[in-house]
Amino acid sequence: YITASANYLDVVLLHSVVVFVPLFVGWAWLLSRWGFSPNAVFLIFGATGTLAEVGFGGPQHFIEYGMWTFVYGLMIYLPAYTLPPAEVRRATRPKWWLYPAAIWIPYLFLIPYGLLLGPVRNHFAPNHPKIDFPPLRPNS
Repeated sequence: YITASANYLDVVLLHSVVVFVPLFVGWAWLLSRWGFSPNAVFLIFGATGTLAEVGFGGPQHFIEYGMWTFVYGLMIYLPAYTLPPAEVRRATRPKWWLYPAAIWIPYLFLIPYGLLLGPVRNHFAPNHPKIDFPPLRPNS
């Protein structure tokens, strides 16, 4: 039940895995303009991921920020760590308000993606169920 389906391609192409692409594009854009440190990127994307989990599973995921930071933050920490210094890539130092804004900015890159994915998914998988596994039932 950790994935939406037993079909690998279904999970990768039509569920949560593919949602990371626009979030990564958002961070590529952020890092092309501002010189966030890799540690800041780690913590900020951890907060972004925590908010995604809260949106999907409820507010109890707020207390799991540490875990989600290591799940999500590590996805983008190494790419941020391998970038040349901000001076070399002509990135400016981020203002204080950009740190909390960077939690939300990657979500803006989901808007065009969502507008595109919905019709594509409906075209190629019009009868795709919302949940592929049957609900869990207690043993009786």
